[in-house]
Amino acid sequence: MNRSSLLISIFLVAITAAACSSGSSKNLLGSSGSGDGVCVLASGGSGTLCNGVCVDTQTDPTNCGGCVSCQAGAACVLGQCQDVVGSFQGLRWSIPCATVLDPAECDASSPIPQSTTVQGTAGVTYAVTLRFRGAVEQKTYSGGADGGLVATGTNASFFVAGGAPSADGYNVYSLTISAPAQTVYLNSGTSYIGHCWPIDYTVTLPMQSSASVSLSADTVDGIEITNLDANGNPIVVPGIPPAPTAYNGQFIQMDVTNVVPML
Repeated sequence: MNRSSLLISIFLVAITAAACSSGSSKNLLGSSGSGDGVCVLASGGSGTLCNGVCVDTQTDPTNCGGCVSCQAGAACVLGQCQDVVGSFQGLRWSIPCATVLDPAECDASSPIPQSTTVQGTAGVTYAVTLRFRGAVEQKTYSGGADGGLVATGTNASFFVAGGAPSADGYNVYSLTISAPAQTVYLNSGTSYIGHCWPIDYTVTLPMQSSASVSLSADTVDGIEITNLDANGNPIVVPGIPPAPTAYNGQFIQMDVTNVVPML
């Protein structure tokens, strides 16, 4: 290679490196796949074949700017990964047992509520898909509905939008979003049942940029059902600490599985 060719090669490498490191995608990229060429999207536009599937690399968070996935909590905007709800990842409502009163109940204290903020582009509302996993007791809520929000998975009926908790001593698990204003509950069922249930369901919620999001877990009366199922066995939630050991108390973990701007 002569000197001119070498200089051109170095220049091209430098340009490529700069392009890959520019914008908000720098620290938000996840796994990558193989690009197989140009294709036509179902909408009629031009797309990219990633592992045999035609995708829009301008908007697809699993193939953003190419066959590269954004990290959880990021949206794909004009081919760049943009953090929106990365701070949500792994947040937990945890109510550990203190003193065991009997095999079915224990003393417990309500944790301090947690709050975080939706990032992203000002004025944009995002569809945020969340996965909730944990072990909880049921609580009666009145006046709630799905609000057009459909949860799917194990004990998905525990999810309810709106309504109000009944005036009893059973735990309340809530998620409150400031814009669009909404409160959802995560353990809806029937109070006065003396055991817990595992949950593992997903639901997509609208959240506007700059909205505050608050997690609250309330024991109400300072007592909760111990982490035992209907057969008296501890509930272990696979893949969630302290698995393979059962958590000493009740908890829900929230993880982000997808984020896309709403049109």
